[in-house]
Amino acid sequence: SPSGVGDAVSLFAEKGFFHFLSSGRSRFLPRGRIRMPLSLFFCLGLCVFVFAGQPSGAEAKENDSVDVLFWNRKWQPLNALVVARSADLSPRELSVAANALWMQRRYGEAMELFHRIGKDCPQELHPYMEMLFVLGEERSDRKQAGLERAKSLWKTAPQGLKYYVAYALARLERDLGNTAASRTWFRQMVKLGDDKTLRKPALDALMAFPEAEVSDALRMLDDYPMNRTALKLLGKKKNLGADALTKLGYAAYVDQNYAKAAQFLKDAEKKGAGERARFWHAFSL
Repeated sequence: SPSGVGDAVSLFAEKGFFHFLSSGRSRFLPRGRIRMPLSLFFCLGLCVFVFAGQPSGAEAKENDSVDVLFWNRKWQPLNALVVARSADLSPRELSVAANALWMQRRYGEAMELFHRIGKDCPQELHPYMEMLFVLGEERSDRKQAGLERAKSLWKTAPQGLKYYVAYALARLERDLGNTAASRTWFRQMVKLGDDKTLRKPALDALMAFPEAEVSDALRMLDDYPMNRTALKLLGKKKNLGADALTKLGYAAYVDQNYAKAAQFLKDAEKKGAGERARFWHAFSL
């Protein structure tokens, strides 16, 4: 039924996008996550929508030829086929062709084709399509345009997409020299990341700023207690609070520097640290 197709597309959009967003570049997601071409998400999503009914035999033959060229990465004949049949390509064929161009890093041309299928794209997929345009602008070095699109998308993005929009905003603001705004968006990523693997890229970025802040170092150590960058930053600071001293004491204990650990943890207790500091202090003596 039409509502069933819409529900399927919506579910696909929510669950599928996170895998496809990892697209060959590790800076978008940590290593180890499933890597598939980002824009293939839109190709598959449109397959669900456009071909909810059965295609005719002729259509199936045409589509098979496009698919075979795509899956075998035969870019030159596929590009030639697109040029020859540009006027009568179906939305599905356009999405396959756009994916092919994207994978060739011809982002501007890919976005032109994606624009052509916009009216045929299910409403549920519009935010994800817009996210693709944000990435296309970024990768085409049109960062201001990408930033404006990302800011607009943030207002309407579904919850499952917001982490990735925040990531784009953080990168774009950073690349445009807007350090304060970039920090804000990286911190938003930390809030939205539902596991430490998702939070790690944002925390790494926050620690890489020339003037990294103690609060960001502490948040890094919550997830990664032995992160050397965060520990080094805290080690240079004066008048640290109980939480920071406890974290430094624990790290010193793990490094088997027991005298140093005992001093940090003793100081932490003086500032009101709780049971964790007392526990590791006792082990350090």
